[in-house]
Amino acid sequence: MGAAKKQANRTGRSKGSQTQYYLGDMSRYLGRTSRNGEPMTQEEAVKSLLLLGQVSLNAKDYESAVEAYASILKLEPNVIAFYNLGSLYARGLGVKRDYVEAARLLHQAELLGNEKAGKLCGKCMFDYVCDGLESRAQADVYAAMAVFVSRVYPEAEDQKLEVNNGLLVIAATLLNQGELIGATKVFGAAAEFGNDERAQHYLALLADAGASMGEDD
Repeated sequence: MGAAKKQANRTGRSKGSQTQYYLGDMSRYLGRTSRNGEPMTQEEAVKSLLLLGQVSLNAKDYESAVEAYASILKLEPNVIAFYNLGSLYARGLGVKRDYVEAARLLHQAELLGNEKAGKLCGKCMFDYVCDGLESRAQADVYAAMAVFVSRVYPEAEDQKLEVNNGLLVIAATLLNQGELIGATKVFGAAAEFGNDERAQHYLALLADAGASMGEDD
């Protein structure tokens, strides 16, 4: 078959069927059988699923990619599957966007040595807590951060400290972005509901700076 005809056959398929065209029946890639009819080893199944996931991403068949990476994680903790599935959750591709689940997966990738995953995990934390920040009460901000920490960092011995640390990072980021009102609200959440002395100190500094500006005016 000529190259042009092959290309026409490929482009004439839907995204899902394109993936099957390249890799065959999905069941083969769930570890049931290998190409020679013998049972697949776990290592072979993971390699096949990684290939399926990558081809699915290339074809923008995100639902198949989600299925492939989720199947890998049922077999073993895999840094590529954790990272790619977390990225899909963060962007809402092939699955409903879920910043907390995305961060949980990305944190696992980070624990396995992927430094980039740690940065993306931090972005998910920021986006999750700051979603609708303008209308959130300080109690709700603290509660959101507590949920995030409990699901993403269950191994943290001091959950309260982890919550406060996360809020301080978010508040500092908002402050650097010039979002004074948002930063004050997040600092306030850590100060009031986390009894964090650092947050209380920053709030005092912000109050003094505001008073000074008022005097200058």
